[in-house]
Amino acid sequence: GRGAGGGKGGGTNKVSQHFYRAKQLSHGRRSYIDENFRAPVTFSHLLRVVIMEHPVHLGYRLAVNEYRDLLMFVGNFMKAFHSFRVLVFTPYPFPILQMTRTFLFFWVYSLPMVLLKDYRLWSSILIVISVSFGFIGVEYVSMSLDDPFGDDTNDIDEH
Repeated sequence: GRGAGGGKGGGTNKVSQHFYRAKQLSHGRRSYIDENFRAPVTFSHLLRVVIMEHPVHLGYRLAVNEYRDLLMFVGNFMKAFHSFRVLVFTPYPFPILQMTRTFLFFWVYSLPMVLLKDYRLWSSILIVISVSFGFIGVEYVSMSLDDPFGDDTNDIDEH
């Protein structure tokens, strides 16, 4: 009989053979980030191999349009993965960061002058403290989310 993913003859599983062959082709030492970004590429390769050998795994041949659509889905997956990789590894431009912090600084320190015209002293102090706390807190959150896949305690665990 057929096992999970096995062929007609009930022999060894070809998909797991491809996994072992891909593992043997690895070279050098990689970081956890390199290994995690390698997994979708390996998965895509194995999907393409299984799609190409589909008569062995399914027991019948797919129609040409189904075959083409499956390969297209794997290609779309890889396009999305590479777009995500570009997003993760593209650093935030420092001049934009510098200008946003400068504007935040001037806005927070000019706010009391504007509020004193319309509010009493104690209410304007309370408004300035709460608004400054909010904006500076958002700035600190953006600084910690600048590299979500790093080694800090609040980063996304990658392994």
